[in-house]
Formats: sequence, C-alpha cells, structure tokens
Amino acid sequence: MDTDKVAQFAVVANALSGTASTMGEEALHALINTAIGDNLHSCDIVLPEAVEAALERAFSSEADAVVVIGGDGTCRSAAKFAIKAKKAVAFLPGGTMNLLPNRHWGGLDIPATLKALGEGAYATSKMDVGHVNEEIFLIAAAFGVAPALARLREEHRASETFVKGLQTLIQVPKILPHLMRPSARLEAIGVKRRHLAALAIVIGNADLALGRLDAESDSQTFECVGAEVKSPLDFLVVMARAFFDPNWRDDDKVTTSYIKEGKVYSNSRRIAMTLDGEIHRLASPAHVRLMANQLKVLVHAPAIVEIAEETHELKLAEPQLSEAAETAI
Repeated sequence: MDTDKVAQFAVVANALSGTASTMGEEALHALINTAIGDNLHSCDIVLPEAVEAALERAFSSEADAVVVIGGDGTCRSAAKFAIKAKKAVAFLPGGTMNLLPNRHWGGLDIPATLKALGEGAYATSKMDVGHVNEEIFLIAAAFGVAPALARLREEHRASETFVKGLQTLIQVPKILPHLMRPSARLEAIGVKRRHLAALAIVIGNADLALGRLDAESDSQTFECVGAEVKSPLDFLVVMARAFFDPNWRDDDKVTTSYIKEGKVYSNSRRIAMTLDGEIHRLASPAHVRLMANQLKVLVHAPAIVEIAEETHELKLAEPQLSEAAETAI
C-alpha cells in the first residue's frame, strides 16, 4: 500500500450523474475548489457525450491522478484510460448504487470524499480488472436474464411521461417467462457445464456486488453465480434472497464456482450481457479473464490522531486503510 500523496488532481464529472445533477454544476465546482484547493489541476463537469473527451484530456495531462464523479459507465471509461496511462484514479460516488466508490471510500458521500482527498486521507492501491473480449468490467459481468431486464430499466428511465413509464413496467410480466429459457453456458476448468437462465461473474466476492461492504473478498479470482430457474417467481425469489439473506448461496437453485478464466456461450453468434450494469453485445463465446492488480486506485485511509503523552499535542500517525476499503481491495 502506497501512502505517498498526489501533487495534482484532474477532476472529471458527468453533469447528469445523480450527484452532479442534484447539486448543480456551480455548487459542485465550488465544493471541488474548496476541498482540493491548490492541488486541483483541472476540473471538467460535462454532459455524457463529452465525458470520453474530458477523460482523455485528464489522463493525458500533467495531473498525477484523476478524480471521477459519475455512474458505472463513467467509471468503466475512466478505468480504460487509467490502465493505458498508468495513472491512479479515484472513483467518487456520483451514480445511483455507487458500489465501487462505496467499497473504496467506506460509504462516504461526495463532500466527505473530496475532503479526504484534500486532507491527504487516502492511499494508492491496486485492484483486479475483469476482461470480456475487448471490454472491461470492475464489478460484474452478467448474462442471461440480466441484459433484458437492464434494457427494460433503460426504457423506463427514458420514458417521457408517466403513462409511457407504466406501459414499460406492464411489459415485465409478459417478457419474463421467455427470459427464463437457459441461454448462457459457462465453460471453465473445474466447472460443471450448465445451461443457465442467469449467470453473474463477479470480481472477488459476489456479496460485494450486492452492496455488502463488510464482505470478505477473495482477491484475484471470479465468483461465478448461476441461477437454474424455471419461472419468473423462482427468479424473483432467488434475487430477493440474494439481497436480504446472507446465506443465499444455500438455495438449491443457485450454483457457485471460482475461476480466473473461462468462456460464456449463448444460443446465437452474439451474446448479450451487462458489464457493471451497462448493456453490451459481443461475439460469442465471450472470453472472460481476470487481470490481477491492473488498475491503480485511490482509497480511503483516514489518519489516526494520537495524543502525545508528554506534550499533549495532537499529531497524525501513518494513514490506515478504512475498514471497508481494506476489505474490498
């Protein structure tokens, strides 16, 4: 763990991400300037279509690290640039679920994470990166029913009126029975071949993808979770148990295995999937592999305040990783 401090930060924020849109561009700019101060190299708060260009500028600049405020898509794009530039990146909670930022920053919100960066309460670590063909993911790749449900979610979000949104939701019960057909097959060493309606390949521990920050992570491996369901009710029960029952792996409809590399086949030439929640269609089979310690990231490392017994003066000890960050990295 490297506790050397970054001299200059470049900040890139998606203006339509949850945090940025709620705060407003002017308020977010002011917060960033106040928190980071003299260590701020540049700050770009841009619309989604300009995020890629802003990230390219940030990672090719003289800044020592890049701070990213946005959702899963923005984080994935930033990770690609970070790997190529070999620069550290800090993922801040700008999206909806914020699974990755919450792991790295222990659930702190935007003001608190920016304050931690400004005060030097962070350390540089490395995290594993998942690869599927030419794409990457930082949390999970999901096959089978997941991309279809993600597509319905996007259609619902894009609904301009309440009626259109309701029409999208009404489609769910009609579509689900067709989605229960097994459409994904994982092939990997030591894994029994199964045709599955739902398959998730998660970096480390699947509990982390469910938002459990205290889950212990099996680093440098994937946990593959399959659901052998035959009806929409089966699927909903499995999902509900995964979110609310720590012993969800005991469900007889759930299969788990651990791999570092494998291939996922579908019934067609192109396979649909979600990568960190975003929909993609890639050539089948999808070659999934793990690259250990590929990405440099900044994580929360709050300084411990000690009181010197003799002088009664406050002093800062060496930074320690926050419990959530230490568990996740």
